[in-house]
Amino acid sequence: MSDDIGFEIDEMQEIIDDFLVEADELISSLDTNLVELEGQPENLDLLNEIFRAAHTIKGTSSFLGFEQVTSLTHKMEDILNKLRKSELKVTPNIMDLMLESLDILKVLIVNVHEGKDEVLDLDSINNRLILAYEGKNDTGSEAAPSDAQQVENKEDLQANPVSETKTETTEQTTDEVKADSTDKVSAQAKDDHAHKKASDQTIRVDVGRLDTLMNMMGELVLGRNSMVQTVGKLTSEHQGDYNLEHLTGASNAISFITTELQMAVMKMRMQPIGKVFKKIPRLVRDLARESKKEIALEIFGETTELDKSIIEEIGDPLVHIIRNSCDHGIESPEDRLANGKPSKGTVKLIAEQEGSNIIIKIVDDGKGLDVEAIRNKAVEKNLASRNEIDKMSDKEVFKYIFGAGFSTAKKLPMSQDVESVWMLSVLISKN
Repeated sequence: MSDDIGFEIDEMQEIIDDFLVEADELISSLDTNLVELEGQPENLDLLNEIFRAAHTIKGTSSFLGFEQVTSLTHKMEDILNKLRKSELKVTPNIMDLMLESLDILKVLIVNVHEGKDEVLDLDSINNRLILAYEGKNDTGSEAAPSDAQQVENKEDLQANPVSETKTETTEQTTDEVKADSTDKVSAQAKDDHAHKKASDQTIRVDVGRLDTLMNMMGELVLGRNSMVQTVGKLTSEHQGDYNLEHLTGASNAISFITTELQMAVMKMRMQPIGKVFKKIPRLVRDLARESKKEIALEIFGETTELDKSIIEEIGDPLVHIIRNSCDHGIESPEDRLANGKPSKGTVKLIAEQEGSNIIIKIVDDGKGLDVEAIRNKAVEKNLASRNEIDKMSDKEVFKYIFGAGFSTAKKLPMSQDVESVWMLSVLISKN
């Protein structure tokens, strides 16, 4: 009996682990797609994809008993359903609310990952989602109800549970959608089936196993090299030996197979750099909203592949550089118009392969770097004397911006109209 219980616990944990992996992927896609939806509010296919992601998280979390995840995604799903039916419009404030909800959902999922039992206070976000669903509030995070209002809302919820009413409304809405859009549902089912078939062709492998395989592969390569050298030496000493000819043939075959196997194992660890890039649209969107700037993000080369370990390392530096580009590079709409530029600035994120290097570029059409400000800051921080800094070329001076703790955080009067370019170069060994 105890063995059966242990098996059930292991089986449930496996289901939870699968849910967490899928939830992480879905949340990552929601981060990207919600930002994209703001620029394409009429894109029904994109909206349906967002809805399905929220619906999947809600359904699985409900089955597993993660009540707060279920409650939050349920309310997000209700708003997405109204957007699909054009009963609500995609506005910046609605998107602020949805993205804030997504950030809270990330925290809830992290808590599940870490096995924490803590319960977050979701009253404020839930109430604002309900108001947005009812069309009574479209003011984003600035319209958070006061503590007194939250208490009143909680009492109203107890007296007349909105969640139950909303559940009934959602179920009724779903039935209506099914009745009115049978063809669309059928097409969606086909798409889901095709997606499921495609996903059946892949498996998830623990990174530790790949690392072990890589280490064993390294040992195999060393053994292959030793064998080739030994066979070569024997062949030169005993030319014409029939058995050695066979040994040489076998050695060449093993050498070829080992090389192919090595390349295959290395490719197993390769991931598209888009895995990092897809986090950037949300970052740029939030920075633009905070600074009241207009910023367009263009991404190129997201299918370029890098080793998983490098992908994990470049995320933070990339975010830092993008943040600098948006904060210090792109000017306000008023300043850009005054300088004869379009009010909307552009930041380009580019990945490209040059020989054995992968070059990542962040390019903006902002005001550029103020070389004099950097010179002054270098002298102020005692990194160079005034005499030394004045003799340096602009290129030499620019190197200081990569130093730890070096910052020209104040707003600088940059008169140059040059393109700011940063490069992050990662060497990919062919061996």
